[in-house]
Amino acid sequence: MASSRQLHFNRSIEIGPGYMRSKSSTTGEVYSIHVQKRHIKGPPSDYATLKGKNEQNLDTPNVFHEEFIRNEPGDYLLVEFEGYLLNNCFFPKTPDSEARTEILQFLELFRDKGGFGVLARYIFQNIVNLRWLRRNNEIFSYKRQVVFKTHEFEHSFTLPSWNELPALEEIEADDPGAVRQCIAFIESRLHKNNIDRWFKVEAELYTGRRLNIFPAQEMNIGQINNNPEKNHSPGRMFVKGIDEKTGKATIPLIDERHILHALYTYDYSYTEDIDALPINVNPSGFHEEEGRHYRDYQQGNCVYNYQEQLSSLTKKLQKVNEAEDIPNECHYLCTNYLKGGVFGEKSE
Repeated sequence: MASSRQLHFNRSIEIGPGYMRSKSSTTGEVYSIHVQKRHIKGPPSDYATLKGKNEQNLDTPNVFHEEFIRNEPGDYLLVEFEGYLLNNCFFPKTPDSEARTEILQFLELFRDKGGFGVLARYIFQNIVNLRWLRRNNEIFSYKRQVVFKTHEFEHSFTLPSWNELPALEEIEADDPGAVRQCIAFIESRLHKNNIDRWFKVEAELYTGRRLNIFPAQEMNIGQINNNPEKNHSPGRMFVKGIDEKTGKATIPLIDERHILHALYTYDYSYTEDIDALPINVNPSGFHEEEGRHYRDYQQGNCVYNYQEQLSSLTKKLQKVNEAEDIPNECHYLCTNYLKGGVFGEKSE
C-alpha cells in the first residue's frame, strides 16, 4: 500500500493564459481588444441598506463600476495560449522510498498498457472542441477553427457549427493523420525524457461585431469606498494581460486555471448514470454546476482510496490486454498525478 502522506507532484501541463484579439473578415487585419469601463445604476437598495447600516434612502439608486469587453472592430474572436507537456508524474516527491517505487511501478505499467494514450485523447479532444473557451464557445458555435502547433508540425481543425462540444470524430482535420499525430505528441511528452515539449493552440470563431465576449472574471473583495459599512460589490471585473504596444494591463484573458480545468474535464466514472456529462477530475469528485461532491473516502471512490489500493490496481492492470479495458479508477488516479499538488492524509 502506497501511503499518500507527504506525497507531492509538480504539474504535468504548464500553460499560459489565453490572449483574446479581434480579426476582421473583410480586411484580414488583427486588432487588440481592450477591457472597457462604465458606470451603471444598480438596484435602489443593497444588502447594507436593508440591514440598516447605510444612511441612505431605499429609493436612492446605487451606482456601480463595471468592466465589459466587446469584439471590435473585427467580427472574429481569436484566442491563443501556449505551454509545455511534462513527465512530472514520474517524479513523485515523497520521503517514503517504498511508496515511490510502488507508484513508479504502477505508472510504468499504465504507460505500457496504453493508458497515457487514452488520457492524451481526452485532453486533446478538450483542446480542439474549445471546451476551454467556456461561455464564448457556448454562444458563438459558428465558423470555428483550431490550430495545434509544435516545433515539428502544425495542424488545423474545423468544428461543426451549432454543435457546442463535438467529439473528435465530428471534427474535420486538414490531414487524415492529424488527430493521431497530435494525440501521440501529447501522450509521449507525458512520460518521455529529454524531448521537445512546447505546443501552441490558436482558436478562431465568428462572433459578429461589437458583441460582448467573456474572458475570466476577477474576484474583487475590496471596498469601493472608505466606509466599511458599505460593502456592496463594485461590479464585474476581468483578468487582464499586458498589451505589448502600450505596456498596460488592458488585454482580456482566459485564465490558465480555467483552461486546465477544461482540459481535465473527462471524469465519467464519478456516477453510475451512463448519460451523465463528464466533470473535472478532482480528488473529491466535485461537480461545479451541482455544487456536490460525488467522491468520498467513506464511499471508497476517492483518490485516497485508490492510492491506498495501488498494489491491487497494479495487479488489475497486469491482466489488461487493451487500453480500452484499463479500469476507470486507474485513469482517475493517474490524472490526479498529472494535475499535481499535495496529497495529504485523507483526514486533511
